[in-house]
This record gives sequence, structure tokens and C-alpha cells, in this order.
Amino acid sequence: MSPYSDPASVSLGFYRHFKGALYEVIGVGKETTSLQAVVVYRSVTEGNVWIRPLDEFLSSPDGNTPRFTLVAPGGLMLESPDFQADVAAFHAAMCPDQMAATPSTLSPSMQKLRADLIREECDETLDAIQDNDLPRLADGIADAIYVLMGTAIAAGIDISPVWREVQRANMAKLSGPIRADGKRLKPADWRGPDIDGVLTAQGWVAPAE
Repeated sequence: MSPYSDPASVSLGFYRHFKGALYEVIGVGKETTSLQAVVVYRSVTEGNVWIRPLDEFLSSPDGNTPRFTLVAPGGLMLESPDFQADVAAFHAAMCPDQMAATPSTLSPSMQKLRADLIREECDETLDAIQDNDLPRLADGIADAIYVLMGTAIAAGIDISPVWREVQRANMAKLSGPIRADGKRLKPADWRGPDIDGVLTAQGWVAPAE
């Protein structure tokens, strides 16, 4: 088998095209008729999804420069927990009145409850960091995620599309300059996350200006 036809030679993650654009490889599969190995990837900045033969994906247009270069491994984590589904199950069993069907603002009492819960768990997490206590830190992170996801559920927000949009915007910073303190700055053509658009797709109606 040629190394250019081995699906294992491409891992999920973020790749830089030789012309500069950034893409995320989201899968490697086979074309249904020819069974040719193909790579499925999408543009980080535009969101367009593309399919390219594996051997072409791994090739070099000039015999020297790779067509695609891995810059950040990772991508989709197929076995990662569905945090929001877990917390939604808890809310459905314990407090179904704290679940909204579509994105909506919180009532004053719900604002206070969610703010108190978030503050409590974040303070405990910060204390664990200060004390350099790893088990308490892990517990604090999980508890903070739990109450934050609960807040999304109370506000009727499906956080997964929001997360993907924020991830797209963050990964688009990879081509930006690095500040002296190590912070990655935004490139000139960077486009921020369109959170309004994501919430509107979920049924949110923006307040009239």
C-alpha cells in the first residue's frame, strides 16, 4: 500500500494549506463507488466543507512543499461527553421549571440563582488553583461546567452551535502575529463569532433597538 493511500496517515485536526488558508479535517473515508480513500475537511473561516482524494491531500504541488501541513492536532472528539445533555437530564428530573425551549432572557429570580451558583463554583475552583490542589481543581472545573451548562438550559440556549462558532473564530487566529508576552493576536482578516446569528437560528428574537 502506498503511504499516500493509507487513511491512518491523516489525523483529525487543523491543517494549513500551502496557500495560507486554514482547514479542519473532520474525517477520512472512502468514496462509495470506487472505494478511493478521501479526506473530508472544512474551511475554518468560511465553513465550507470539501472532499479531496487522500493521495492528493497528502501530495506536494511543487514536489517539495506539502499541500496541507498539520498545525494543531485534535478536532472532533467522538467519545467526549455531551455536557449539555447530561445537565439537561438532571434539570428534567430535578427542576423542569428551569428549562426554556428557545433562547430567552432570564427572570430576575433566575438571574440571581444562576449568578450565585456560577460565583460559588468559580470561587471554589479559584481556591483550588491557589492551593495547588489537583483533585479539588478537577472537581471545581466539572462543577463550574455543570452550573454554566445549567444556565444555558435555563436560558434555552443550545450551546453546541455556539461552541462551534467560537471555536471557528479562535482557530482563525492561528495565522495572526504573536505578541511579546506570547498572546496570539487576531489576523487582519479575522472575523469574530456570529453569536447573534447562531441564537437567531435557534429561535431567538433580538430586542428592537
